[in-house]
Amino acid sequence: MNVAARNSLPKVIQKDTRKVPEKYQKKLEHKLSLIQKEIVAYLSDKPFAGRRELSENIDGLTEGMAQYHLRKLQKDGVIKRVGADRGGYWEVL
Repeated sequence: MNVAARNSLPKVIQKDTRKVPEKYQKKLEHKLSLIQKEIVAYLSDKPFAGRRELSENIDGLTEGMAQYHLRKLQKDGVIKRVGADRGGYWEVL
């Protein structure tokens, strides 16, 4: 297809299917579940804690759940890992 033919094609505009306005999305992202609040509170007191320690000290939390929530909290920018996996610590932002 040559350039002139390509430019004459109608442009497809994707419809935005989000129902929540963009300015409110960031606020909703930072709403933490009860278990995430407990994890953040625990890490504030003991930043060197790992998944096993979290699962032993927070009721109803398994190591797998701890890993899931730690990754989610990192992705959302609530916590940050500083240093190596074994020698590092968690920084609550």
